[in-house]
Amino acid sequence: MSAHVSSDSCSDLVDNRGGEVGIGIVEIDRRFRVRSYNDEFVKLIGMPRNEIRSSSCRVVFNCVFSAYSCPVLQTFMSGKPLNVVDIHPCTGIPGPYQFTFYPIRDSAHHVSRVLVAIADFSGVIRRLKSELEKSYLRLLHVNRRLRDLEGVTTDILSIVSHELKTPLTISMGCIELAMEEEDAEKRKDILLMARRNLMRENRIIDGMLELSKIRRGVMTLVFRKEDIIPLIRKAVKEKLPFAAQKGVRVEMDIKALPKVEVDPAYLVYAVEQIIDNSIKFNRRGGLVKVSASAMDGVVEISVEDTGVGIAEENLERVFEPFYQEDSSSSRKYPGIGLGLTLAKKIIEFHGGSIKLESMGRDKGTKCRIIIPINRRG
Repeated sequence: MSAHVSSDSCSDLVDNRGGEVGIGIVEIDRRFRVRSYNDEFVKLIGMPRNEIRSSSCRVVFNCVFSAYSCPVLQTFMSGKPLNVVDIHPCTGIPGPYQFTFYPIRDSAHHVSRVLVAIADFSGVIRRLKSELEKSYLRLLHVNRRLRDLEGVTTDILSIVSHELKTPLTISMGCIELAMEEEDAEKRKDILLMARRNLMRENRIIDGMLELSKIRRGVMTLVFRKEDIIPLIRKAVKEKLPFAAQKGVRVEMDIKALPKVEVDPAYLVYAVEQIIDNSIKFNRRGGLVKVSASAMDGVVEISVEDTGVGIAEENLERVFEPFYQEDSSSSRKYPGIGLGLTLAKKIIEFHGGSIKLESMGRDKGTKCRIIIPINRRG
């Protein structure tokens, strides 16, 4: 292979770095003197520009070998291109370079010059090293997350198993007792206990099914303009037996409200979950206050309690599926931690939002449900 170029110089050749690889080009004549070069060659050699021109190539390349092993001489003699990779051909020092020596012929087809192209891959190697280090750090982070998720998954399975097994075990025990009980009143009380526990289990399963619908994108809400005051009252009424069982008072303070575009059943379900949470994490003799008002095109439903409160750093985490601040299977408060997750998703489907405010440990929590009066989209 040979190349024909202008005999003037190669200094007008394009500096072809491509943003990553520096290509230095230098032209050597038969006296082994530098004829021309590009800017990249100056950067690679590290010599002042005025010292390069007409200098011996042995000086420019710091050649330590005999003239007979010189790649420039070999190219002149063979008339064939020569490639040297991963080692400096004049110093023998390994490096991220590729030297290519091209013979340039004159009009009589004699090799009159040698064009040397030097590809510097050090920038690529530095970038790859940097990317590898970043990838390694990302992998470490992912690995830690996977270990954390493994622990969380184990906790979730333990909690779900416990929450599903407990009411089922109680119900089975109650049914066995009822089968042996001759007194009709006592048998009825025992069966009512079994029914309550089976209903609890049914609520847990319903919650998991609703979460599955959300994640698969198959939850369908039907919106229509509704007076939401009866809907809020219905949600409160549904939770009054639970409040009585826990010894918690529930109060309502609802102003006149405009009609709002909602899915009635799902809105009631979402408000129920918020109230249920406020009752569950309250203290005996505590209070849950449900209020609602309208302003600036939105309706705000507020549920405020006098319960255990939430640590500031966990205010957002409580909306994560299966999350409870106490995640042990022996924790004080039952449930698998889906209520707030489902409520948040449902309200977001309404174009609204849920905001939590902690009053501090053992001082309670305030939950604000904000829904636009006129839903968009």
